[in-house]
Amino acid sequence: MRSRIYALLRSETLFIALSAGSAALAAVSAFAWLGFFGILLLGLLTLVISLRVGIEEDGPSGSGHTPGLYAMSLRDPATAEERLARSGESAAFRRLLRFVNGVGAALVVIGGAGFWWLQLG
Repeated sequence: MRSRIYALLRSETLFIALSAGSAALAAVSAFAWLGFFGILLLGLLTLVISLRVGIEEDGPSGSGHTPGLYAMSLRDPATAEERLARSGESAAFRRLLRFVNGVGAALVVIGGAGFWWLQLG
C-alpha cells in the first residue's frame, strides 16, 4: 500500500495536476490583489524559480560551503542500470521543468497583455 502511494506521489500526472491547480489558485489570488500586473509578477517569479532549478539540475551551483556534495553528484554511475535510471529521471525532470516554464511564460504573456491593454492602452 505504501509503495502505491509513493508511486502516485512521484507520478508526473499528479505533479502536473497539482502544479496547474496551484498556479490557477495563485493566478486568481494575484489577479484579485493586483490585477493583471499581479499575474505578470507571478509569471516572472515562476520563470525565475524554474530557470534557477534548471541551472542547478546537475547539482548545487554557487555554494562553497558544500564542495563534497557537488563532487558526489558528479560521480559516474557504476552500472548500466544506474546510468539508465539516472537518464530516465533526468528526462522526466526536464519534461516537468518545460511544463512549469510554459505555465510561467503563459502567465507573463497573459499578465503583460492584460496590463498593457487595460492600463497602458
